[in-house]
Amino acid sequence: METPAKIEYHQRIMNSPLSLVFIMFSMVTPGLAIAQNTSITAFSQWSKHTGGPVLEASQEWEHNNIEDGSTIKVNDTYYRFYCAGLTYNNSIWGIGYATATAEGFPKVWKKYARNPLFGNNGADEQAPAAPRVIQMPNGSFRMYYHSWNGKTDIGRMAVASKAGFPNTWTRTKKIILAPDPMSWDNEQIQTQDFIPPWAPTPDGLWHMFYGGYNGKNWRGGHATSVDGINWNKDSANPILPLGNHSWDEQGALPLGWTLIDGTYYITYQGYDGDKWRIGFMTTRDFKHFDRKATPILEEGFSGSWDSSGIEGVDIYNEPSLGRLIMFYVAAHAVNSSQVGNDQYRMGFATFPIANSISKHP
Repeated sequence: METPAKIEYHQRIMNSPLSLVFIMFSMVTPGLAIAQNTSITAFSQWSKHTGGPVLEASQEWEHNNIEDGSTIKVNDTYYRFYCAGLTYNNSIWGIGYATATAEGFPKVWKKYARNPLFGNNGADEQAPAAPRVIQMPNGSFRMYYHSWNGKTDIGRMAVASKAGFPNTWTRTKKIILAPDPMSWDNEQIQTQDFIPPWAPTPDGLWHMFYGGYNGKNWRGGHATSVDGINWNKDSANPILPLGNHSWDEQGALPLGWTLIDGTYYITYQGYDGDKWRIGFMTTRDFKHFDRKATPILEEGFSGSWDSSGIEGVDIYNEPSLGRLIMFYVAAHAVNSSQVGNDQYRMGFATFPIANSISKHP
């Protein structure tokens, strides 16, 4: 494995291996959850958009790569926050966003002309990535992300006022999660996704899923918080160990979630040593997890734009369209053999929602 300081953002993910995948489900509008009868088998029936990628690199700072992020709807506008940068240099990386109208969503996006919102912040905060944006009950916003401090990835947070959103963010100095030198996540931490109490959660706490790296493999961890700022790691970690099947036996990372009939469906990314694919597990209490055997979204055919595997997942619930939308990033290139030519782009897949969405306090 290369020295971490010499490994760019995407290599750190794939060669480690890790897919910084990251899926921020339906807290785009606080308090939405799916109320319907949907079987576990049905949840596997995702259909890719056949029109190819819907968001590609076009601004100079992106350096041919659109990476993972999250989607949020504020009033009548959809916001896609994402990270991008040069795939072999931590010093050239940042977070930006694009918008879509109701008529264009989820296919047509317009980027903010003054992207990126922010990039590196000195040697202690390089390559900010995986933005997860949540609107708070008071109308303000939080952006959770992780960055490289010269030695490891750590979890961080930025905030925006209701008036300042979406362009003005203040980065806090708070490190919300860091590696434990004596544990399974002793080398790197990459925060993945966050479930706020108004989801609702069974215990009224915040819940976080994250990736932990021990120098050889990535596994999935879980943490809880009263305020979403100070976090406690789960003593049962890693709650997502390496899998027992060929597609997830080299790496496993919890990605995100949706709530159906009191059951949380938590997607995760599995690695076979070559490519990443998306699977899922279920839980009702965040203590007992039922992991499913087969992936629900896989790479495209050879030569297709997403033939490298599926990464950067973010699921958005859009009741007006009658479906869940799984955004993902992918490329032709696989791992480090084509570094600099990855050209990651964003596409999406859909899952039908037959019944209504119910609001929770």
